[in-house]
Order: sequence, then C-alpha cells, then structure tokens
Amino acid sequence: VCLIGDSHMEKLAKSLNSVGINVTGGMIMNGSAWYEGKLELHDSEIFVPLESDAAREAWKKALSFFSAPRRERKPVVITNLCMQTHKTVPEFLNGYHAKHKSLAYDEASMSDYFFSQFEKPLQIVRRLLRDGFEVVVVTDPPTQKLNDNYRPFLAHFENYDRLAVKLL
Repeated sequence: VCLIGDSHMEKLAKSLNSVGINVTGGMIMNGSAWYEGKLELHDSEIFVPLESDAAREAWKKALSFFSAPRRERKPVVITNLCMQTHKTVPEFLNGYHAKHKSLAYDEASMSDYFFSQFEKPLQIVRRLLRDGFEVVVVTDPPTQKLNDNYRPFLAHFENYDRLAVKLL
C-alpha cells in the first residue's frame, strides 16, 4: 500500500504501521500545497512536489513502490488528493458568494470548481489508474465539526465530500 496526500495520510500511515501493515508514503505535501497545485507532472516520477525539499524527499522515498515487482493483486494507492476541504470548501464558498451574492450554488458550479482547481492531482489519479494501480480516494475526516466557526457551513462540507466522491 502506498499513501499519497497530506497530514491525514501521515496519520493513516502511522495507524496502519501500528497494526503491522507496512505502507509507503504518507504526507508528501501539506494540504495547502496540494490545493495550490505546487507540483509538476513528470513522465518517470509521476509528479514532482514543489512545496519543499522535504516534500521531494518524501516522494523520492515512496517512488520505489511504483517500480516494485507486481504480485497477483493490483497494488493499492490510498490518497486524499482533491479533498483538502480546509481550503477547498471555504475558497469555493467565498468565490461563489463574491460572484453571485448567494450561497445557493448547484452541483454543476461546484463540479466546475473541482475540475478547474484540481487539474494536476486529477491527472495523477488518472495516471495511476492507467498504470494498473487500484486507487482508493478517501475524504478528509470531519474535523470541521470541531470548529465552531465552521458549524454554519457543515452542510457545504458534506456537499463537497459527496460530490468529490461521485466525481472521483
């Protein structure tokens, strides 16, 4: 199993390792860097993280997973690419409200935002699928429920999660 994502994937890696499941990867970049698209797609390395030297080193360590001999079962990649709801949902709502003076968006508006915001991460997911990996995309844990400032917007986070799962 290889994990690709932000701090949520690092926590998942620690949990899986603690029960004896060896994983590669984890937090390759911070969620904000994924959201901001701080990466370049690459033919042989899939992508190059541009956030920091530490991000490039983390990805370099994970790359061996993609060239390892294959067994009978497809290798599994678990990721939270395209989620990063701490940035995605507030930015979408702010942008939509600034343009429409309302938060009465439809699924098509959020879908357009999703595809425009996550063009590069989506290409990574497509590439992994095309290369024969099983890709499991997980939503962010609902930690926004712990923040009183987010309470009025919880339905928007849930809308985003449902839509992202559907689109992915």
